[in-house]
Amino acid sequence: MILKYWSKQTGKEKLFLIIIAGLLFFGIYTYIKYEIANHKLIKTQKEQLVVYKDSLEITKKMLLDNIASGKKANKDAKTSSHKINNKLKNDTQKINNTPVTDLELSEFLAEYEKKAASK
Repeated sequence: MILKYWSKQTGKEKLFLIIIAGLLFFGIYTYIKYEIANHKLIKTQKEQLVVYKDSLEITKKMLLDNIASGKKANKDAKTSSHKINNKLKNDTQKINNTPVTDLELSEFLAEYEKKAASK
């Protein structure tokens, strides 16, 4: 059937049909090539998105760990500070409430001066 149709056509008509068929095949080829390239690009972008997401999760976890560590260190420092302040208050009260005679004070000062002079 196609051969009968082809044989009935004149030279110009055959040339026109060949040009149309060529343009049609070129269009289909270009479209398929574009779609393949687009598919590869989308696939690559999805893979990069997964990598970035994983990287973001790791960074988020590291930040949360650092924050938790900082909070613990801050709490430990406050606890130590309170202990030192409480001990200082207790020692100050103990010193203020302990009676010292003039003789004991003189002996302490003499011993302190000897140590200072030997250095």
